Amino acid sequence: MSTKSIIRLSAGLFFMGLLGFIYFIAQSFLIERSEDHLKHLPENASVALRIDGASIIKNGFFEIVLQSKDEAVINLLEEQVSKRRKKVGVNRGLGIDYMSDIVIYTFPFNNKEVYGTTYRLNNPDKMEANIQDFLSQNQVYGLHHSTGVILSFPDESLSLSDKRKLELIAQQIAEKPSKSKVAVPLTEKNEKEIVKLASNHFPFGTGTIFEQLESNVTLNEHKIELKGRLGADASKRKTFIEPEYSLSQNGFHFHTTLISDEVNDTITRVFPDSLIQLAPINSFSMNYFGGEIKNTMKGLFVSPQVDLLIQFKDSFDLKEFLTQDWVQNKTGLVNKGNIFESDFIKYKFEKLSPTTYFISSSENAGIEKGWNKCHLSISGDPTRLTEIKADAMIMTFISVMSIYSSSRELFENIEDFELCIEDKGGSKATLDGTLSFKDGAYPMNEFLKFALTNRLIKLN
Repeated sequence: MSTKSIIRLSAGLFFMGLLGFIYFIAQSFLIERSEDHLKHLPENASVALRIDGASIIKNGFFEIVLQSKDEAVINLLEEQVSKRRKKVGVNRGLGIDYMSDIVIYTFPFNNKEVYGTTYRLNNPDKMEANIQDFLSQNQVYGLHHSTGVILSFPDESLSLSDKRKLELIAQQIAEKPSKSKVAVPLTEKNEKEIVKLASNHFPFGTGTIFEQLESNVTLNEHKIELKGRLGADASKRKTFIEPEYSLSQNGFHFHTTLISDEVNDTITRVFPDSLIQLAPINSFSMNYFGGEIKNTMKGLFVSPQVDLLIQFKDSFDLKEFLTQDWVQNKTGLVNKGNIFESDFIKYKFEKLSPTTYFISSSENAGIEKGWNKCHLSISGDPTRLTEIKADAMIMTFISVMSIYSSSRELFENIEDFELCIEDKGGSKATLDGTLSFKDGAYPMNEFLKFALTNRLIKLN
C-alpha cells in the first residue's frame, strides 16, 4: 500500500471516529430527555433535591479535561472506575441514565428519616437483574417502566415487616407521581441551574422561624451562586429574634439567629461536667482567625483566635459558668477580672447586657448596636479554618490527614464567599450566596477532587 493510500485511509478513519464522537456528544448532551420521573417522590417528603446530571457531567468534563487538566482528579477518577470494574464487572450496572436529573429526598418512617433517590432508567431490565448485588440490608427498591427508586433506612434496625412496608412505599413512589408542595418546584428548570431544593421543614429544626424553603444553585465559569426564598406560618413570627448587638465581620465570619431547640439541647449535653445548666442561646456570632495547639505536661490545649458574641434567651451569668473548675482544667484559662487567660492566649470578657456577652482575643474587634437583618450569614476567608499553629510533630500528624490537606487546598482556591438569609418582613426571607474561585480554579473540578480524596463519592 502506497504512502498516499495509508494517509487517505488514516484520514478517513480519523474522520469517521470524529463523526462518532460528535454523535456520542449529541446523544449525551443535546437530545431532550423525559422528565416524568421528577415528581416521583413521597407525598410526605420533608426535603427534596433535584440534581441536573447532564449539566454536572458536561461542566465537570469540560472543566476537568479541557480547562483545568487536573491530573490529580483524573487519576482519582481512573482509580475509582478501575475498582468498580473489578468489583462488579463492566456490564453489572443498574441501567441508570446519569445524564438525566436525579431526585434525592427524605421522609419520615418509624420516627426516623428515610433517604430516597429516584432515577430515570435507560435500561430497566438491567436494574431488575442486578439491583440485589448493590443493595444493603437496610435498602429497598421500586421499579416501574423507566423510573427506578432506591430507599435507605438510616440504620440496620429495619425489621422484616418494616422492610416489606418500605418496599411497598418504594413501589408506590415509582408508579405514582406526587402532587405535594415539595414536588412541584422540582420541575421548574432554569438555564445553568444544576441543583434545585424544596423543603416543607427547614433543616435547622423545630423552634426556628422558617419551615418552607425553595432554592437553586447555578454554575458559572469560576462561580457558584445560591438563591432562594423561605417562608413560615405567620404565627411563627413571634418566635423571631432580633439581636441587640452585631459583630463586625472579620476573618472567617459566622452569624445565626436560627438556633433550634434541638441544637440548644445538644449544646447542653456537650457539657456533662457542668454544675450550671447553660441557658438557651438566641443568637451567635463569630469571627475566626485560626488556632494554636500546645502540648504541655497537663496535656494538649487548643487556643482559638476568635471573637464571639452570644445572646441568651434569658438573663444568664456566663462568667460564673466559665469559672467552674472543669472549664479551667480543660482549657487552661484562668479568670482575672474581665480577662480570661492561659499561658498561651488572652481573651477579653465583656457583659453587654443581662443576656449578651462578648469574648475576644483580638485587639480591635468591632461591636455595633442593632442587627444587619441576616438570620444567617457566612462570609470571609475560609483558609482561616485550617490556620493552625503547633510544634513540628503535631503539624506533621495533622498534615498527613487527607481531610485537612484537601480542605486547605480547596479553601486556598476560593476567592470570595458570602451567604445570607435576609429577613424580608412578615414571615418571608431570601437566601443569597456566592462562592467565587480564583483564576485557574474551577468549581466542579475543586469539589470533585475534594469529594474523591475524602471518599465522599465512591464509584466502587
